[in-house]
Amino acid sequence: MELRPWLVLSVVTSVLFANAVLLIQEHRKGQITPIQVLEEHTHDDPLQDISYNALERSDNFTSFGIEGEMREQALQLASEHWAEHQERIQTLLSQSPDYADLARSICPDSSAPRPRYAILGYIVRQQGDELRPVSLDTLGAFEKGQWVSTSQVRTVYETVELNGDPKSDATLMGIAAILTHNETTVRRGKTPWGTEMLERWDWNRVKGLRPGLQRDLVEIFALMHLFLEAAWAEGGICSGSE
Repeated sequence: MELRPWLVLSVVTSVLFANAVLLIQEHRKGQITPIQVLEEHTHDDPLQDISYNALERSDNFTSFGIEGEMREQALQLASEHWAEHQERIQTLLSQSPDYADLARSICPDSSAPRPRYAILGYIVRQQGDELRPVSLDTLGAFEKGQWVSTSQVRTVYETVELNGDPKSDATLMGIAAILTHNETTVRRGKTPWGTEMLERWDWNRVKGLRPGLQRDLVEIFALMHLFLEAAWAEGGICSGSE
């Protein structure tokens, strides 16, 4: 008779434990983790229909998560570069030694990560251990940098942009992760690219990861938009690709 209370307690504990396991499993079924995003590819890019032209620069920068003074700096830099280097930008595109691959990567019907990510291989160069924007004054040929072969650009793109509920600054944060070699941090959903419980998504922490990172991002977004504008324009390398 003395064993009976213990037997009842054991049964009750087992039932509660089983219910807890089932609840956790149901909760996990409803979550979309970075790894699942890479495997399922079930969501469309919310920015897949944007166009690249001078009239759309401000709105596009906002869509990329660039706001306030940073956006004004990017707009100013884009205007200055276009006024000074328009012909050079067009020539670099048309005479690229990677012309066919470039066109496949950055035109509207590209099957690669969307043009805003695909263009990075051409406008970013490795300098020592850092990835930095190219200089229009010294750029000799518009070709893909070797750093792309070891980077995880597609992984970052799919994790931050195609997860079904991307942050408003997903593009800014994604490209910052690529520049700072934090692709694995993004994939795991860890702070400051947090998507998991107790992890934080934090631009203020990201921009402090490297001196001059915000300045480099302003330059990269300006270059990105200008090269895509030239490529998508009538007579550009993407003419007739839509």
